[in-house]
Amino acid sequence: MTRTTALLTALVLNILGTPVSLSKELTSVEKLGLAGNVKSYTIYNAKETDEGLVNDFKTEEYHFDKNGNMTLHVVYTPHGHIIKREESDIDKKGKITNEKTLDKNGNASQKKENVYDKKGLLIKTITTDRSGQTVAVDSIIYDKKKRKTGKTRWQTNPPAKMTYTYNRQGDITERIIENDKNRLAESYVYNKQGDIAEWTKYETKKITPDSCKTDTTLTRWFYDVQHHLKWKEVSVGGFVRELYHYTCDIKGNKTNIYHYVLDDTTTMRYPIKAIECQISQVNWGDLDKLYRDKQKFTYDQNGNKTSESSFNYKTKTGSSIIYEITYY
Repeated sequence: MTRTTALLTALVLNILGTPVSLSKELTSVEKLGLAGNVKSYTIYNAKETDEGLVNDFKTEEYHFDKNGNMTLHVVYTPHGHIIKREESDIDKKGKITNEKTLDKNGNASQKKENVYDKKGLLIKTITTDRSGQTVAVDSIIYDKKKRKTGKTRWQTNPPAKMTYTYNRQGDITERIIENDKNRLAESYVYNKQGDIAEWTKYETKKITPDSCKTDTTLTRWFYDVQHHLKWKEVSVGGFVRELYHYTCDIKGNKTNIYHYVLDDTTTMRYPIKAIECQISQVNWGDLDKLYRDKQKFTYDQNGNKTSESSFNYKTKTGSSIIYEITYY
């Protein structure tokens, strides 16, 4: 993983579970974790049954312009009926100026107006409901390097404020989101190669006017010598609760993910000691019993997913996703 890739690992996940950048504005294609000059992107969800794959879930269809901006997003039922439709207006500079969400009857349920400065940076988004009333206003602040340093939101609920901190390499090291009732603080640590190594999340919620509760989640990543992700460990309150094991192809694309969920009787306190991603001090007998699910992926020549299958060994159920991509 290169530093450029690490910069995109600021731990906000898109719908495919791919980390996307917090420090710069991304195109719609990049936000979906896609590469190349994508024209359209369709996601077909299916459920595995004794009779084979059944299209029992919604289908999503995306369309983009040549600049990577989403122009249309439609969500269908298994029978082809529209659940939701999103449309975008693009100006001559390739910027999304207006976004509109339509319900199944074709009525606008939400509209967004985007405002840009002279440098082309998005500085404000105004959101209105189906009646035309303003329900939220997001204001974004940048530094001289065009990185987001702050974001404030006025909304009908308590207003929220977001601040960012960076290291010398331009990687985000801290993000704080807070309002009158809650505070979410996230810190990021990188290894010498620039790969994301640790992500700590502190979530504080006000229980009573005089008392608060803080939950801490630590996620750690371990790589091989080629910087391919091999293991991920998720700890809650200082105890490991989940382990993920990754296999990759020669291009670094994830081909399999093995997921283990640890219960109260077998949870381990920071069990992983990684030397070139060799795992020690792990009771593999316990892990075999806690093997929860597996995901398998295939890719096209651009490194975009073409298929994904998963199977849950606890519920004995599986599902498949087909990604159909066209390019300009």
